[in-house]
Amino acid sequence: MVKKVFNWVIRLLIAYVIVGSVYYLSGYFYNLSIGKDNVFSPILGYPLAVIGWPLSLYADFIHRQSLGIKPSFVVTILAIVLALFWFLRRIIIEAKELK
Repeated sequence: MVKKVFNWVIRLLIAYVIVGSVYYLSGYFYNLSIGKDNVFSPILGYPLAVIGWPLSLYADFIHRQSLGIKPSFVVTILAIVLALFWFLRRIIIEAKELK
């Protein structure tokens, strides 16, 4: 039982890092495409973005009226949906294996 819970926590952390990476990379390349300089170097910006992407995504959602919807917002939402489908698929597969 402990091993199962540990595996789920590891999967959750991996999904969190992947979605944070998607958020950072989509925002980074969007800024490059419009010719805007990135404030932080990737060495500092990447770990900060991976840790705090939910708050940044929430800020993007709140300010969508004044700033518009950025591609990084849409891509990150799609990554979250894919991660949820992945978790649901894993739950269904493990439930079938227990039967």
